[in-house]
Amino acid sequence: MTLYLQDLLGSVKKYLIEEGFKNDEEEIRFFRSIKPQILGKLIYYNKIYRIETTCPVSNGKMYYNYFSGQLANLKREYTEHLCNSDFYRYYRSGRTDRDDTYFKRGNINYHDGLNSIVFEIDPEFSTFFDQTPRPH
Repeated sequence: MTLYLQDLLGSVKKYLIEEGFKNDEEEIRFFRSIKPQILGKLIYYNKIYRIETTCPVSNGKMYYNYFSGQLANLKREYTEHLCNSDFYRYYRSGRTDRDDTYFKRGNINYHDGLNSIVFEIDPEFSTFFDQTPRPH
């Protein structure tokens, strides 16, 4: 699934770089709804794959401890990086008044301090906020 989704994301990227967006509304819709559906599933399946492939080869209590620890890590990541962010609250509330800021390319706020991932963003195919997993 990760290979399929990665290829799909690459195909969409190629198409959009060649064709572009017709208008601002199309760009916002893509980065708000379409790309996160593909990227979110890619992140999800990759995370599942990594958890499964690093599981100790044994059974019983060791599995329980391993998966309990992984679940605790996921919950901690969620709390630290998502649920306390302004963007997450904005998206969850269904607001659209800041869509031009959040879902159009080129709007990176360097003044608030950045995670290192921002330096890897492809400015033709990403916004600062479209890398954030969204609730479904």
